[in-house]
Amino acid sequence: MSKPPGLLTIILLIYSLCLIDFISAFGGGIQSSTKNAKSSSSNISRGREWIGMKLASSISSNKNQEDEENLETKAQNSIQYCSKICIISFLVDISIQLSKLHKLHSLTSTDYVNLFDKFSLLIFGSGLYRISKLYNTNIDKRFTHELLIKAFRTKSFIYGIITADITLVSLSLAATLPSYSSDMFHDLFFKYITSQHISFAIIGCIISGGILIQHNCRKSADREIDAYSYRREHINNRHSQSDREIRLSRQRVRQVGFRAYRNMALCSGSFFLSSIVKFIKWLISFDYHNNDKSMIANQVFGVSSFLTPFIMSILMYKLMVSWVKAAISEVFHDSNLDTVVDRRSGVYNDLFLAQYDLYHEAGHNLTKA
Repeated sequence: MSKPPGLLTIILLIYSLCLIDFISAFGGGIQSSTKNAKSSSSNISRGREWIGMKLASSISSNKNQEDEENLETKAQNSIQYCSKICIISFLVDISIQLSKLHKLHSLTSTDYVNLFDKFSLLIFGSGLYRISKLYNTNIDKRFTHELLIKAFRTKSFIYGIITADITLVSLSLAATLPSYSSDMFHDLFFKYITSQHISFAIIGCIISGGILIQHNCRKSADREIDAYSYRREHINNRHSQSDREIRLSRQRVRQVGFRAYRNMALCSGSFFLSSIVKFIKWLISFDYHNNDKSMIANQVFGVSSFLTPFIMSILMYKLMVSWVKAAISEVFHDSNLDTVVDRRSGVYNDLFLAQYDLYHEAGHNLTKA
């Protein structure tokens, strides 16, 4: 099994990329539109892809054995893979970003958004690492309420950070849409619509969408809890353990768990918002009066710019739906009596499959960002 790249190798890679071009593209935020930045971005992408391949090989020793692993192991590997990719991407991106900012005398609002974007990767990767450690300590047994609270708080925090990050990047990109517009769209729309109008419209969508998501999450969580409680009453009529202390403990876990569930839903919504903004950018940037083949090819390859966040939104939604069912199952079991659990079937299978799909896709996208 090949070893993951050492710290010295990572540092040499970072500074070799910096020497290629100090004015480089941004890893997860707003891309520079100049040709030099595009060239630098391709070099960064190759570097990231190499790192991703090394990390993938260090996590899974043999691809032929991967089919024999159960879903839980594959999900754990994907979480660890995504965590490492996030941290490595942060190191690469922040070094390049700081080298660019070193030449500037003052920072713009876009620079602050990009810096926040970079540090969000570090926070998300660190949070995923903590969650994977919590999972590893409870592979074959139920989570206690204390461990559940730790896991739920971590999830709530990291998905809240990612939601804020994607929303800020989308807002910043939306404000610059007129600069990407071709002459045809500029004459049709942007003579009358300013960047301020676009920003206010996006903010209105964010506020109304957030309120709607909060309401729907509350209804959905209550419905899942009621359905689970109904099944438990018919399977097991013992209620002696449902004393005041256990009910209060479960109430605490429910409150923290709901915040995690809500933030996951908001994260899915922010990916969807990002896909809409990037689709608008893709649509208006094409000059339909220009039949140049290279421009058409660039437009075709640019489809991935808005398809990627749309796919992430769907995968995030699948994870959210499967996670809430598994979380309720953990919360309402008495960990003192029902300590052993087989997580290879039922709601856990759905959760592990959703985790694998999301985090594997996220790590794959970061290596090519």
